[in-house]
Amino acid sequence: MDLKLPLQNVIEDDAHPPNNNSSSSSIHSKATRTLVGRLSVAGQWSLHHRKITEFILVEETLAGSSRRLLLRQNDPKLNNVVIRMFGECSSVTDAKRVFDHMAHRDIDSWHVMMRVFSDNGMGDDALQLFVEMTMQGLKPNEETFVAVFSACATVGGIKEAFLHFDSMKNEFGIVPRTEHYLGVLDVLGKCGHLVEAEQYIRGLPFEATDEFWEALRNYGKLHGDIELEDYAEELEVGFDPVTSKIPTPPPESHTGRRVCLLVRVGFSSFGI
Repeated sequence: MDLKLPLQNVIEDDAHPPNNNSSSSSIHSKATRTLVGRLSVAGQWSLHHRKITEFILVEETLAGSSRRLLLRQNDPKLNNVVIRMFGECSSVTDAKRVFDHMAHRDIDSWHVMMRVFSDNGMGDDALQLFVEMTMQGLKPNEETFVAVFSACATVGGIKEAFLHFDSMKNEFGIVPRTEHYLGVLDVLGKCGHLVEAEQYIRGLPFEATDEFWEALRNYGKLHGDIELEDYAEELEVGFDPVTSKIPTPPPESHTGRRVCLLVRVGFSSFGI
């Protein structure tokens, strides 16, 4: 794909001029898929996304006097990619416009939009979207709470993070995984609660892996705590992946007690 060509030439090349029997929506869907894929691979999305926004979202009618939204095709995977790409360009308005006009959203659509909000410093909007998702009857899954903790980290929502961690298991029956513990740790670390972050790691219901100590080291660096940074680096370097693998989660009763204890410690530390 020659990115130096005018965008309209690219569209015509990929979509082909319609005939009387062609579906305009299917043509636009095919062209959009091709454009998104090629521009994404080429790393040129940010250079063209404004023009592509008009191509994706708007089409002149045959009369040429009115416009209509095109994202009506049942293609959530494509639309999710478009949302993500707009988010990477910090074009949250365009991303939300695509999300709002999708004829069908899968759960990944909600996750992608939540991440777009969080990655652009709009964690409150991401958390509100989570509420809307559950109110519409969608059941959160493991990936949902990864996005929730990311949103909490963006807004400094330590209390919210522990509450969501608790509800994840007790309300939705999801057993926390490594990425969820890392998500809560990220909230503590980014908020500068480094002592609590270290205590959190040491209170995990499994042997902490090097990625936890690496995260703590990064938080020390972020907040200028050189002593903690060096200490965490020593622990990270001394980590033996052969003898310190994350074990299989213990029986439910044991896991439940450890998780509840961990959450209670977090609650008491932050006035919950």
